[in-house]
Amino acid sequence: MKLVKNWEQVVANLQLFQRYLASADAQEREFAGALLRRGICFVVYKTPSEVLAGPSRFIGYAGNTMQRHMANTDKNGRETNPAISGILGTEPRSDEGCEKEYLQFCRKYGIERGSKGAFGKRRKYWCKS
Repeated sequence: MKLVKNWEQVVANLQLFQRYLASADAQEREFAGALLRRGICFVVYKTPSEVLAGPSRFIGYAGNTMQRHMANTDKNGRETNPAISGILGTEPRSDEGCEKEYLQFCRKYGIERGSKGAFGKRRKYWCKS
């Protein structure tokens, strides 16, 4: 799959990811919820009306969908993280404000999260408003 090349592609993926979380389809909700629970690096985008959040391994592939993501056996944060960093001009980092936004976003969709990401690692964020 091709990597995101611009902010518009990142936002489109964030919006689709949020639609999966709010979907009437249980499979879409579980798919997105599992990615939120397992992720380590997340894009958090605070707009005037809402917060969007999504894991880099989903957000970082251009035109991603649930079907494409599940079929992509080569998905890897080592690819998507640099692509997102190149667009945003910064590396993901631990950030208490973004952590709060992320946890609130998860609660909104009934996703319970512990204090750490997968493998006991601290979650990292690209924060944009």
